[in-house]
Amino acid sequence: MFKFLRSLLSKGQPQPEHYLPAVQQAPTEIVVEGMLPLVLTKHLNWHNGFPIPNWSAIYSWLDTITEESKKRTAYRDCERAWLLHFAAALGADCRLSESENAMVLSSAEPNVVKAKLAFMERTLKSISSMLNGLAEIPVDGKDVLIVFDEQDDYYRYVFCYYPEDGEFAQSSGMYISAGCCHFVTVKGDLTQMEPTIVHEMTHACLAHLHLLPRWVDEGLAVNVEKN
Repeated sequence: MFKFLRSLLSKGQPQPEHYLPAVQQAPTEIVVEGMLPLVLTKHLNWHNGFPIPNWSAIYSWLDTITEESKKRTAYRDCERAWLLHFAAALGADCRLSESENAMVLSSAEPNVVKAKLAFMERTLKSISSMLNGLAEIPVDGKDVLIVFDEQDDYYRYVFCYYPEDGEFAQSSGMYISAGCCHFVTVKGDLTQMEPTIVHEMTHACLAHLHLLPRWVDEGLAVNVEKN
């Protein structure tokens, strides 16, 4: 499987949505009133043709923002800007769409993207309802789903997060917890990705509890996923 990955390198009801303008330009900097802007392009590292932000540097800049509401807005601006750079890397057909708590980057038909956004919104509400009193919806960023058209592109991207040595099983979707946590999958496997989305969203909604031992957290996530 490792050799295979190496070879790739050589070659319900929808919630209200807030789609971005028809012309989606990737910003070069993030501006917050009264502060020096973050020049985002200085903190984008390109691996296998995809932008990988230096999130440590971005978080350091965000930590200088003292007003929590401005910090949350700036963080989402950083997420959005990164995804617009990612969209440019994927091609002209790829677009960024978002709802209140989710962002989807995909070239899929609008009705498909709309359904995925609605699913992610319903999932958050379901987790909050099922784990009432325990779950807390994260307020900083949105849940991010990146959908690749081709499996080759998917593997070229996820390879950036694999260790240098080892053998790795094939996959059609995964949750990447590095930097800005996000889901990645291939267009034809969107439905298969849904259980993973439910599972990992549950972990995110329970993160504030710092549950120990870890099997308690995992058990709750598995139970929500199956229901």
